[in-house]
Order: sequence, then structure tokens, then C-alpha cells
Amino acid sequence: MSPPQDRHVRIPRSFEPVIATDTAIRRSMPQLFDKLITFDHAHEMALRPGLAERLERINAPSLRLFLRKGVAFHDGTSLTAEDVALSWS
Repeated sequence: MSPPQDRHVRIPRSFEPVIATDTAIRRSMPQLFDKLITFDHAHEMALRPGLAERLERINAPSLRLFLRKGVAFHDGTSLTAEDVALSWS
């Protein structure tokens, strides 16, 4: 016996945050991915650390981020500055 067909179930095109356009996937992103920095909505949108342990403002448009130690991807590979740079390129 084959499983019932549900015409409302769709396979997402991508879980890549940069190119995901499906509303359901976009809404699930916070459960799948941690952010480098977040905004503190209670304190005038102040920047708060996430995967970045701390941040320094270099000048008006630029920040220096210091990554938390011990952060790893699902396969155990450590998060590096190169990973962050690649994700922003």
C-alpha cells in the first residue's frame, strides 16, 4: 500500500538562507540557523552577539566580529572566519 498523496506538501527549492523564497522556509530559518549578530528590539535595536562572541565598531558602516569558540556545523566541522566570509560573498 502506498502512502496517501497530499497535494499540499511541497518540497522546498532551497534551505539556503540567501536564496530561499518560500514563505514557510523563510519562517523556519531561525530554527535552522543561528545568526552572527542580532538586534535587541527592547533596546533601540542595539546589536547583540550571536555566533559572534563580541563585536567592535571599526567605523560607521563596519564591525569586527569575534567568533565564539566551539561553534560547529552539523557535521562537527568548526566555524571559521573563512566560512563567514564565504557566506557573505
